[in-house]
Amino acid sequence: MQEYSRPQIPEAQLVKELNKILKANGYARVGRKKEWSKQIETGFVLRFLVQGSRWDKDDYDVRIGVSIVGVQPCDNSPNGQFEKQLNVFSSEQVYNDAVKFFDEWTDIMLVRERVQAIKEWRDRNPAEYLWTLPREKREKPPFKVPIQEPAVCDYVLSPKYLEDRKQFLKQNDF
Repeated sequence: MQEYSRPQIPEAQLVKELNKILKANGYARVGRKKEWSKQIETGFVLRFLVQGSRWDKDDYDVRIGVSIVGVQPCDNSPNGQFEKQLNVFSSEQVYNDAVKFFDEWTDIMLVRERVQAIKEWRDRNPAEYLWTLPREKREKPPFKVPIQEPAVCDYVLSPKYLEDRKQFLKQNDF
C-alpha cells in the first residue's frame, strides 16, 4: 500500500492543469469548481475531487472514485463505491494513476473476484478477533478493497447485480 505524501505542486496549478486534461478526456465539472465526473458506457461514473485541507491552506487531497450507476446508498457520495486517495507529484501522474484505478474497478468480473476474496478474508478475520492478536500475527487481507458500504459488497456478489448490468446495457444500447 502506498503511503500518503504531501502534494508536490500548488493546488491551484493542479486544478488548472487537471481541468485541461480531464476536459480533453470527456469529463465535466460537477457542482464545485474542483470536482469532475464522466459516465462510461458500462454503467459506471468516474469521479475526481480535489479537496483542500481545513487546517493547512497549502495541503489538499485528490480523491478518485468509481460509482455504480443506480446503486444506493452511495450514489450521492463524491467519491463513489470504490475510492482511493492519490499522491500528487504532477497532473499527468494523477491522471495516469486514476486511469489505472478506473480500469481495474470498472472490470465487473475482476471487481466481483476481489470483493469475494475480501469477504472471505473478513469472514475468517472478524474485527473483534483481529484486535486480540499482535499486529505481526494478523492475517493480511489479500489486497485493499476500497469499498465504503458492506451492502455494496453483497450487491456486487449477488446474481441481481449481473442481471441489473445486463438490463442497464440493454436499455442504453451498449
